[in-house]
Amino acid sequence: MTDRPNSGLRRLLRVLLPFVVIAIAGTLAYLIYELRPETSTEKPTAPSPLVKSQELQSQTCSLSVRATGTVRPQATTTLVAEVTGKVIEVSEAFETGAFFQKGDVLARLDPRDYELAQTQAKSRVMEAQSALQLEQAEAESLIEDWNSRSPEVPPPPLVRREPQLAAAEAQLAAASASLESAQRDVERTTIRAPFSGRVRSREVDLGQFVSRGTPLGTLLGTEFVEVRLPLQDRDLAFVDLPLTENSTASRTVAATVEAEFAGTVHRWQGRVARTEAEVDPETLMLHAIVRVDAPYATVANGSGERPPLLVGTFVDVSLPGRSVEGFIVPRAAIRGADTVLLIDDEDRLRPRKVEVFRVEGDNAVVVSGLASGERLCATRLEVWSDGMHVRVLDSQSGADR
Repeated sequence: MTDRPNSGLRRLLRVLLPFVVIAIAGTLAYLIYELRPETSTEKPTAPSPLVKSQELQSQTCSLSVRATGTVRPQATTTLVAEVTGKVIEVSEAFETGAFFQKGDVLARLDPRDYELAQTQAKSRVMEAQSALQLEQAEAESLIEDWNSRSPEVPPPPLVRREPQLAAAEAQLAAASASLESAQRDVERTTIRAPFSGRVRSREVDLGQFVSRGTPLGTLLGTEFVEVRLPLQDRDLAFVDLPLTENSTASRTVAATVEAEFAGTVHRWQGRVARTEAEVDPETLMLHAIVRVDAPYATVANGSGERPPLLVGTFVDVSLPGRSVEGFIVPRAAIRGADTVLLIDDEDRLRPRKVEVFRVEGDNAVVVSGLASGERLCATRLEVWSDGMHVRVLDSQSGADR
């Protein structure tokens, strides 16, 4: 009988215990919340971005136009045989890559057949001359005889032997022409250089039989070389080019040609010689021709002797352009097409619309919208706003302020 009340009490405790625990936990949580220490909340502030500034100064900006091209020779000539014959001599100056001067003998063909023809032509000329002299003497004799018998009547053409004299003169002219042709054939057996230059290739060798018109070799002129430069339409506004017949620009537009050889960049001075007659229909570019004189002349420089400017070399060419008054600013400082950021006296950003005259390399030339003494934000910011405060990096000490 005594166990029954105890079992009921235990059941009651099992039922009430969770509620008691929850009540105690809730009471403790409430006391902890009420007795918490006072804390202050502040909104975090991001530091102002650090930027570089550039003090603007107006100056005379000398523009230039750069383009690339390939060196090509002054002239490219294919020598051909003007007569038929066997090659009996080949000069050392007629080897691939060899230099030669105008008039140098490059090769010889067997001239004996042409020398015989020349001798025969000379004989025919002498015969024609003799025949003409005989006809002239005969005509003089007949005229004297006529005048002695009929001095009051002029001698007729047949007495003056005019038909015979005309025929003899024609035979002499034909014989003289044959002699001149034979002499020219003899001269053509000696192959001479038509200009000073260099041998690109040789197509014949000693003992080879060639016919009239057979290619003998290809020659390159070395007095000067040319570079064909493609110029875009927007570049034409910055440089004076010889576009008309009476233009004098070619005497004033200099050109600096640069090429890398053996790991070193070398420079040559040239000039714009002319422009081509039409715009390229495929690229819509106008081509200027830059001429460089004496490309094979050796010139001492800081790295030794300057190498020759070889045909086929890929070069960079700089043409000096016009000068304008403006400001040179970093290209990265131009936002969009015509906006820059200035820094006011309170180190706050202020956008400004400007006129960009030309972008050249890493710089841009601004001709309006800026004033000397203003500070330009030279750091490109991805996020900015009008009036945003910035920290300006001192260009001298390297510290921000």
